[in-house]
Amino acid sequence: MIIIFILLSAGFACRKTGLVTEDGSRCISRLVVNVFNPAIILSSLTGSGMDKNGLWVVFLTGCVSFMVLILAGRVFSCVMSRNKDTRHMYELMMVFSNIGFIGIPVIKALFGSDALVYAAIFIFEYNILIYTYGYALIKPESGKKTGFRDTIKSVFNIGTVSCIAALAIFVSGIRLPYVLSETISCLGNAATPLSVMAIGFTMGSGEKISRVFTKPKQYLFAFVKLVAVPVIMTFILKKIFNDNTFCRSCMVMLGLPIGTMPLLLATESGQDGKLCSDNIILTTLLSIGTIPVLMAVYPYI
Repeated sequence: MIIIFILLSAGFACRKTGLVTEDGSRCISRLVVNVFNPAIILSSLTGSGMDKNGLWVVFLTGCVSFMVLILAGRVFSCVMSRNKDTRHMYELMMVFSNIGFIGIPVIKALFGSDALVYAAIFIFEYNILIYTYGYALIKPESGKKTGFRDTIKSVFNIGTVSCIAALAIFVSGIRLPYVLSETISCLGNAATPLSVMAIGFTMGSGEKISRVFTKPKQYLFAFVKLVAVPVIMTFILKKIFNDNTFCRSCMVMLGLPIGTMPLLLATESGQDGKLCSDNIILTTLLSIGTIPVLMAVYPYI
C-alpha cells in the first residue's frame, strides 16, 4: 500500500506540474480500461491453477456480496441524506467500488496472479449491475429510455468481454502460444503502475484537495464502506468457506474505495458530481491505511 501511495502521489505530481495534461490523463485511463486491465485478467486466468468447479462458488459469492452492498446502500443512504437524488448517489457509491484500477493491482500484489480469477468474476458481475441497476437508479436527465439492444451493448464492453474470454480459456484448458501469452503478460504488467497513477491524475486535476477532509459525515460513510461492511461480510464468509486466500480476496474487494462509474452516471444524469468526486478522493486516500488494517484484523474475525 505504501508503493501504491507513492505511485498515486507520482500521478498527482505529474498532473499538478502539467507533465500530464487532461487529454493525456484521459488517454492513459482509456489504455488502462481497454488494454492493460483486460490483459492482466487474461494473463492471470490462463495460468491459474484454481479448481474449475470453484468458479460457481466465486460467482454465487459475488452475487450475494453485491446484494448485501445494495441492501447496505439502501439502508445507510437514509442516514446520510433525506434528498432522494443524494440518497441514490450514496447507494451507487456503496455498491460500485474501484475493482479495476485499485482492486486488480492490490489483489495481485497481496495474493498473486491466481487470485485474480476472483476479481475477474466480480468485474463481470459489476459490469452487468452498473448498466442495469446503476442506470435504473440514476436515469439520464433527458428521460430517454435505454433500449434492450443498447443495454446489451453497454454490458458487453471490453472489460466484460475480456472476463468472458479469460474464463472460457480457463475452463476449456486451452494453452495459448508462448509469444501470445508473453505479449499479453507484458501488457498486463503495465496495468499496476498506470492504473494507480491514473487515480493520481484525477486527484490533481480538480480544485484544492483539502476540501474533501472538512466534511465529518463523509468519514462516517467511508468507515461503513471501507471497514464495517467488509468485516461483517468476511466474518460470514469465514464461517462458510475454509479458504483464506478466497476470503481475504473478497475482504479486499469489499473494502475498496469508490470507483469512477458513479461519478460518470451522475454527470450523465445532470447531477452535481462534487459529492461523488469528494468521496472518491477521500475513500481512495483512506484505503491506503484501511486495507492493511483489514488484513491485520482478518485472523481475529
